Amino acid sequence: MTHLGRITLYPVKSLDGIEVDRACVLPCGALAHDRRWRLVDLDGHVVTAKRTPLVHPIRATFDLIDVPTISLAIGSRGSGGRSLPQRHPVSFPLRPGPSGPCAWLSEALGME
Repeated sequence: MTHLGRITLYPVKSLDGIEVDRACVLPCGALAHDRRWRLVDLDGHVVTAKRTPLVHPIRATFDLIDVPTISLAIGSRGSGGRSLPQRHPVSFPLRPGPSGPCAWLSEALGME
């Protein structure tokens, strides 16, 4: 018999996921909060871990209750074992602009 073993939502495409006990299925068939946000460069291209290896050491945790919030940190090892400056978690509301995570992510990824 088939069963659902776990539900992992990825609130920001290409960043870490969050395991949840239950998820709301939207009228379009998607899960609420799954890939709701994405990173986009100034040219309008979606930033993915496949094309931008500096995404890999970024650790993200989420609080999706009330005001969706992201906490970001960066590990000490990057792609190919390259040393990266370690950063402790910093929290932001999940929204575009200067009050959100955009400046932190721009610095970590070396792009706007």
